[in-house]
Amino acid sequence: MNWRKLLVVFACAAFILSVSVIADTEETQSVYVSGDGSKKRIALTFDDGPHPKYTTEILDILDQYDVKATFFVIGTNAEGYPDIIKREIESGHEIGNHTYTHTRLPSMSDEKLTDELNSCERALETNGYTPYLFRPPEGRYDEGDLKRSHALDTA
Repeated sequence: MNWRKLLVVFACAAFILSVSVIADTEETQSVYVSGDGSKKRIALTFDDGPHPKYTTEILDILDQYDVKATFFVIGTNAEGYPDIIKREIESGHEIGNHTYTHTRLPSMSDEKLTDELNSCERALETNGYTPYLFRPPEGRYDEGDLKRSHALDTA
């Protein structure tokens, strides 16, 4: 195994253990900061542009070792690099919403938050993918943001 290359990619890819919001049902959402400690599992997640150089290098390594990950993408970058998004999807990776422009949630109005999430979702849907995961930029959120994002109709 080429461990050095793998470590470099992790360092370059902003491998961040952060907060993710997942819709359990239409009525509820959960915030996950860690998994079930009794099971030996790891969730490999990337706050990803996507970026034409680094994301493709990460995908090459993940493909080489048949490893799946979750890529939280920024909508504007997804629009700029649809082939990378398509490759992530075709390789079986999960894709999550990381807002359209990577703006911090606490500074957004309700209207801006709705627009950020919906715009990112539309950018991903043009590739035939509907995300059900969301990670706030920089992991910054508060209880009000959770309530606001939960109340949104992002469909």
